[in-house]
Amino acid sequence: MNNDYDRDGSSEIVFDDMKPDGNVKLVLFTNGDLVLCRYREVMGESNVIIDDPKVVVSRSTACPDTGKVTTTITYHDWMALSSDRTFSVNLSTISTVTTPIQSLYDSYAGGELDG
Repeated sequence: MNNDYDRDGSSEIVFDDMKPDGNVKLVLFTNGDLVLCRYREVMGESNVIIDDPKVVVSRSTACPDTGKVTTTITYHDWMALSSDRTFSVNLSTISTVTTPIQSLYDSYAGGELDG
């Protein structure tokens, strides 16, 4: 049986559909890394594609006088020593995938994160 009738014969992954502002997700890895990235599932594969991943670090501090809690968010490149910025990641290493809050999405999609 030939099921290649609708394929071009290539099994290469094409990244053209990963637009800078498309499919931004917050990914929690099983090792605890929280990563903001463009995320794409590959049909029938046990891997996903993440592009331009940034580790999200949040720190909360409470003012001793008022008790008001302030949270600061910082970012740095995931796999910072790699020259690649697009990665194939095995699904078994991912715990949760979710949509980020609007302010995180806006800063990422707007290109405000410099790693």
